[in-house]
Amino acid sequence: PHISADLHLDASHKGYLLSAFFWSSAILQIPLGRWADRSNLKWLTAGTFAFWSLACALTYYASTFRALLILRVALGIGESVFVPCASRIVNLLFAAHERGFPLGIYTAGARLGLAFSSPLIAYLVGAYGWHRMFLLVGTGSLVWLLPWLSFFPGWLGRLSRRAAGPTEAREQ
Repeated sequence: PHISADLHLDASHKGYLLSAFFWSSAILQIPLGRWADRSNLKWLTAGTFAFWSLACALTYYASTFRALLILRVALGIGESVFVPCASRIVNLLFAAHERGFPLGIYTAGARLGLAFSSPLIAYLVGAYGWHRMFLLVGTGSLVWLLPWLSFFPGWLGRLSRRAAGPTEAREQ
């Protein structure tokens, strides 16, 4: 409601903004999934996460429907790689009969993150406004990327680039 009031958005504009994220994310999961099969997962994930974080932080400057729409598309692009990368990591680390549980943990973590962050986001919007909320979340995410890079095992990134496919991963 804060964004709608500030930018004078009607219901159709809000629908476009909400769907822009999902369209870009859904469409790009296919080529980025292919890229995840052939790339170093550490750097692919880090790069797209940095892109997402920058798009989020830049939303601070959005003052028109068009600017916000473009940034929503960018957020979808940045987020589109996470399911393919998580699936690839699970495929590399676990045998076929062991993959359901780690994928369940990943999916539960993603949903719990949304559940816990929603009240925090609402608080930030109420306390600082929607522009600053995007800036705080985006820059905070960039800060989080630094320790994440140090904890992501380098050998997994190298393995992901070398592995030819599911057969080779099962043999490892």
